[in-house]
Amino acid sequence: LHRAWLLLCMASAGSSKEVKAALKAARDAIRQNEWKEALKHCKSVLKLDKENYSALLFVGKCAGELGQADQAVAAFRKAIDINGQQTAAWQGLCALYERHEENQEFQAELVNVYERLQQLYTSIDDDDKSRSVGLKLAKLYQNQGNLLQAALCWLAVAGEGEDRLAVLGDAVLAFTQLKQLDGETEEMMEKALVELCQSRSVDRERHKAYCAMYGDCLMRKCKSVQVTSSELLETSIRSLTEHCVHTMENYSDCHQCMRLLCGVHVNRNFCAVALPESVLSDYHQLDELSKDCNDSLVCKGHEALLRGELARAKDLLLRATSSGSVMVEGFALLCHCCVLVHDYKLALTIANKGIKACPHSLYYQNVALELHKCQYTCYLKTGCSSAARRIIDEVLCKQLDDAMVAVLQARCCVLDGELDKAKQLCEVVLSTNENYHEAWACLGEAQFASSDFEKAAKSLTRAIDISDDVSVYQQMLGKVLWELGGEARTEKTGCFAQFLKAAKLDPFHAETFLYLGHYYHSVLHDDSKSRRCYQKALDLSPSNSEAGAALSDRCLSMGDDCAALALYQQVIKEAPVGEAKWAWLRLGLYQLSKQESTDAVTSFQNVVKSDPEDRRGWECLGDAYLQRGGYVAALKAFTRAVQLDEASLYCMYRIAAIKQTIGMLTGAVEEFETILKQDPNYVPALKGAAESFLFDARSLLKQCFTGRAVDCVSQALQYLARAVAVHPEFVCLWKLIGDSCMTLESVAAERISIVVPKLLQSNVSHQAEMSGKEEILKLSSRAYGQALRLAPSSANIWHDLSLSFIVQSKCKGSIGRKDLLKKALESLKKAVCLCNSNYNYWNSLGVACCLSDVADLALAQHCFIRSLHLNSANAVTWSNLGILYLNSDQKELAHEAFKNAQSTDPESVFAWIGQALIAETRGDTDAADLFRHSTELAVHPQGSVGFAYWVCTNLSAEVWSQELGYGYSCLDDATYRAVLRASDCLAKYTDYIRDDSCAFTMFGLLLELQGLWSEAEQAHATALSLIVESSDLSNVNTARNNCARVLSRLDRHVESVAFFASASPLTDFYDLCLLGLALFKLNRLNDSYKVYEQCIEVAPSVPHKSCVFASLGVVAYALKQSSKAKAFFFKSSQTSPPSPHGIMALCALGLVTKDMTLAVAALSELVKLEDSSSDALSCDIVYMVTRMYTCQGKIKMARGFLSRAIHKYPNRAELWKQLAEFVIRHHSEHSEVASSCALASWKLSRQVSVEVPLLMAAGAVACGNRLTFISAWKEIAIRAAQKAVHAVPCDIRSWAVAAAAALAACISTGTCPVIKYESDIIRLGQLMLVKVEAAYKELQEGVFCGLGCIQSQREKLLSIQCWASEYQIASLLFTGRIQQATAFNEQVLRVFSSQPKTMTSLQLWFAYATLLSKVDVEDQMSVIYVQEFRDVVIRSNTRLMWPWKALAHAYLCVGKPVAASMCLQQSRHLAEKECGAVLMTSSWLASICCLSNPDDDEHGWASMVSETSLKMLKRCDQLPTFRDLGQFLQAVLHAHGKNSSAARRGLERILQRHETSSSMLLDCVQFHLNRLKTERMP
Repeated sequence: LHRAWLLLCMASAGSSKEVKAALKAARDAIRQNEWKEALKHCKSVLKLDKENYSALLFVGKCAGELGQADQAVAAFRKAIDINGQQTAAWQGLCALYERHEENQEFQAELVNVYERLQQLYTSIDDDDKSRSVGLKLAKLYQNQGNLLQAALCWLAVAGEGEDRLAVLGDAVLAFTQLKQLDGETEEMMEKALVELCQSRSVDRERHKAYCAMYGDCLMRKCKSVQVTSSELLETSIRSLTEHCVHTMENYSDCHQCMRLLCGVHVNRNFCAVALPESVLSDYHQLDELSKDCNDSLVCKGHEALLRGELARAKDLLLRATSSGSVMVEGFALLCHCCVLVHDYKLALTIANKGIKACPHSLYYQNVALELHKCQYTCYLKTGCSSAARRIIDEVLCKQLDDAMVAVLQARCCVLDGELDKAKQLCEVVLSTNENYHEAWACLGEAQFASSDFEKAAKSLTRAIDISDDVSVYQQMLGKVLWELGGEARTEKTGCFAQFLKAAKLDPFHAETFLYLGHYYHSVLHDDSKSRRCYQKALDLSPSNSEAGAALSDRCLSMGDDCAALALYQQVIKEAPVGEAKWAWLRLGLYQLSKQESTDAVTSFQNVVKSDPEDRRGWECLGDAYLQRGGYVAALKAFTRAVQLDEASLYCMYRIAAIKQTIGMLTGAVEEFETILKQDPNYVPALKGAAESFLFDARSLLKQCFTGRAVDCVSQALQYLARAVAVHPEFVCLWKLIGDSCMTLESVAAERISIVVPKLLQSNVSHQAEMSGKEEILKLSSRAYGQALRLAPSSANIWHDLSLSFIVQSKCKGSIGRKDLLKKALESLKKAVCLCNSNYNYWNSLGVACCLSDVADLALAQHCFIRSLHLNSANAVTWSNLGILYLNSDQKELAHEAFKNAQSTDPESVFAWIGQALIAETRGDTDAADLFRHSTELAVHPQGSVGFAYWVCTNLSAEVWSQELGYGYSCLDDATYRAVLRASDCLAKYTDYIRDDSCAFTMFGLLLELQGLWSEAEQAHATALSLIVESSDLSNVNTARNNCARVLSRLDRHVESVAFFASASPLTDFYDLCLLGLALFKLNRLNDSYKVYEQCIEVAPSVPHKSCVFASLGVVAYALKQSSKAKAFFFKSSQTSPPSPHGIMALCALGLVTKDMTLAVAALSELVKLEDSSSDALSCDIVYMVTRMYTCQGKIKMARGFLSRAIHKYPNRAELWKQLAEFVIRHHSEHSEVASSCALASWKLSRQVSVEVPLLMAAGAVACGNRLTFISAWKEIAIRAAQKAVHAVPCDIRSWAVAAAAALAACISTGTCPVIKYESDIIRLGQLMLVKVEAAYKELQEGVFCGLGCIQSQREKLLSIQCWASEYQIASLLFTGRIQQATAFNEQVLRVFSSQPKTMTSLQLWFAYATLLSKVDVEDQMSVIYVQEFRDVVIRSNTRLMWPWKALAHAYLCVGKPVAASMCLQQSRHLAEKECGAVLMTSSWLASICCLSNPDDDEHGWASMVSETSLKMLKRCDQLPTFRDLGQFLQAVLHAHGKNSSAARRGLERILQRHETSSSMLLDCVQFHLNRLKTERMP
């Protein structure tokens, strides 16, 4: 071949000799394998002839041999281009590609080369070469994975040669490896297989394989038959069957053909009742060939299903469908089997899988129909009627007859409750076919659902007559007979027979065995058989909760708790997560009954997880939590249960009971009330509500809220009366009535006034009326008596009855005291007889024996000792024994008893009081500490009064005299705390015991020490009334003097003088001093002078006389006798030691008379006394020094002296108050400092001063003048004013400050955090005017109104009245009520016509109101009106700033900025200092003019803005708002100067600090920023 190829090349060469010679040399070199030498010769040829075909072929050959594949390909390709019809170049290229198998590109090109060569060989009729190339091409296709082309190529070149069958075999093998074949390809493969199968020359194994392949091909042909070609399907199946039978005759071990044959058997006999023997033989043969293959399992399952071996069939089919590929019929058979055994969940899963795997062809039509029918049945049995209806509409209605479809729809209607429609559908079917048993059965089911049992029985009987082998009919008829009334229901024999028939026909139906269990249990009372039936039902349907619950009940009723527990655990273990709710529920109830609350909680949690809407599960969970002690969790569980069922009284009651247990008594009562709204006579709720009120009353009594406790007891009695009206036989209700009444045993009789319900009164003919303590206690004994009539052997009630008799005997004025005690002793002895092991009864009997009217101390001792034998850890009994010994003057034994009580219970208040009493009898000062500790443990009358007594006795007479005069500011901290605790103890003591005059006197004195004068007056008045009632004349004058002293401090001097007069003759020095002071306050100066002269005679010491001389000097000065006053002051200051008050009076006299020498001399003496004097006196000295410097105009020195005093004594509240006043008066620009100082005084002061809250509010309001009421000061001012009003509501000044704060807040921002309506501002002004008139009236009646001495009250009231009038005018103008403001202004002008200064201010307001009224009428402001207002302002020559500011605003409104600027400058000139308000007003005016006239700066507005901004930036340390305002003004300057970017940056910086800016400023900044962004200019 090689030589021929060379000759061919030579033949095609040119005629040139040189070319021929070169080609010959090249040929010889190629023969000698000298490739490079040959290549040289070829290149020389190509130089002569570039398109020399032979040379190109030689070059390709040589380059290929030399490994230059690309050059070789290029040479061959060029040769082909020169002459493509020659085979030489193609052959060379083919050989080159075949040599390089690893080159994928060459292999891809080789396909085209083979195809071209095949065409060339065919064109020259060279069939052998063409076939050889074709075989190579097929092999190449196969290697490249193109099996279809390989098979087609093999079929094309098969020919008639000896190897034809082998080639056909290769083609068939390639076809079989394809995943999908089209019809034409399938037909080609089938022809090849037919030829191979019919050939006898193929070896046996290959022939068997070809037969199996042909069988597969026929099976695919059967499955591809469309629905409309039923004849073609039968022909295809017949061909397949014959082929498989023939193959099995020749090859009995052909597994594939047997598998195909059995598949056809399963498909064609799918709905058969029995299988022919031939089919069974084929099934067995397949099993022998491949025992555990999926198809064999399906066949065995089919056989078992038809034989009724459902369990074995289910197992086989599950194994077949769970692994590998399986015939679709296996899914259908398994689904049908699951339906027969009522495993609908698994059946639905298998049906869905089968439908998904089932092809859409005529071959699988019956299989698909069966799958859909099973799917419908599963949906119907699981309650998914919508899905069942969808299957009917989409599938079944197209393949089933109308009658069957109607029956299926009727069953869905029954499930959905559409019973009438279901009956109608069934009746329509029966009208056409009376023997349609499915319709009769469905009709009976619908009638059963509608409780028409007789008709249902007839319908089901008819269905059974037609088809008696359907178990469902038998079971349904049994259910109907079970529910049917009359004789059948009594005997139930008919239903039993039906259930037995149903069980025989269908032994897998759990409901049948469930009803059989019901029959054995309810009718035959055979728990053993019923248990077995329930067990069978549960085995068949593990998810059947009714069967499981019934089985567990039978186990428990038979006493087999272990079996029940094992059942629960087994079901729970086998059930999926979230199921077996009934088992969890029963297990939880079992655990709950065994007190296994933690496990029960877990069980019930699983119940609610399974069904969150199950009210019973939540209810049981709540009970479990409750048993475990988790009250909060139980409360949540019961609350959820109530949400699910609002009518559940049990859950509602549990919620109320839990709230009662955890102390949420108010919520408990609300819950009980909710229950009672549903059932007003629900006794547990009535009892629970009463108990809640009773518990609340006991808690309130511990906190000494006796009034609220009495109300709670009253409410409890109302509920209990309603309860006993419903069930008077309940002992607990009567005992609760008695306990409720006994709760008030310690409450004072005056505090008790209860409306006892008519039912509980002794005389039931009367209406309900108010009852006191005695009647309530009698009610308790009657209630206990009624309880004993119902339960005469109750020792506890006998004990409670005895206590009721004892408490009644202690009541004041009780009749038959001895009889009551006798009854009490008899009751206690009865209780002891009934239960002699109760130590409480012995203790109570001992207490009763200790009473004065019994006084059987020996028996009492025996009872106490007996109680201790029963319980030696009882601190109460030890304390009672100690009291017995103490009363018997056996202190050592008492001490031992109390010591044992303390060791038993260290918090026993009785033991500590007993030890205190022992210490007190011995005169030991530790008694005070013991009493104090007892008050810390609990509230007890003896401990309270004992501690208060020791506090009062330990205070020295000097302390009493000083403190009653100055308050308690001089008390040290320890004494101060003791006084507070003692007063609290006496407050509680006097609330319980109202007839102890000594306690009330001590209480009043302690209240005086605290400065609580009103409360002290009430206490002393009560003490006086008790002393008068007791006819204790020795203490009457003392009590009256106490009342007079307190009334004097309350400025009720008339009453004070009257009490002093009734207590005459007065001999006590302090009483005479107070009388003189009261007379002085009443302006009875001569009488006061005489009284003070008497004081000199009875003064106990020289310092006291010095103080009296000072008082005489004050009275003499008031009598206009200045020289005499001066003499008295000198006399007071010359004593040894001198009276500080006299020296201060002398200093004040010097200041008043402008005798600075005298004032300075007096102050020098005062300063010497500063360190040695009390805190209050020291503060007075500082005040005097400060006032002297102020009068001399030395403000800086005054401030420095006051500051040094505060640094020296920073804890003195009075000094902080003085500093606040000083700052407001002399440094108004630092008014926020004044507010802070007042706040410090408020926190440091033990007693709330009238001045301090006023100073706090005034300082905050004053900040508005400096800061234009921005930032947080508006809120501070409002809150401070509120505190002032709440602290001193009777002081007019507090209301004035509140009104000023509210109006200022509204004017500054238009809103106020407290004042919601503008009319409220006006009401505040009206309220102040009313209060001023009331104060004038009190002044005329001689009543002190808290504004200073009586001489200056009228002037102060007048100034407040003037200010209130101006405030009312301003508020009316602010709210737009201009006409009202004008009318009110005219009215007050007439009132203040004699006050020039006030008249000037009012005239200015009138002029301003007139200006606004004209503007309001004409809707514009005229220059003429502004000029009129200006004339009034100029004529007034006022020093006020607001008129000039108003005038500036008016000028600006009429377009006169120059005049506005002048007015503003005048306002700044009038200001003592350039405050923030003036600065802001100036900046506002200038910025408006700058922005409105950017091109005109004739009046220097820009310079004014610049100047103001610099001033604000310098003062930004005072308030951050100044910084923001200064930067805003600078942004205005930038905008005025056309520098928009700088202006924009400045405005954005202000917005970034929005937390320090006011809302008005932020709005203004945002407005101008938006303007700059849009217009790029101002």
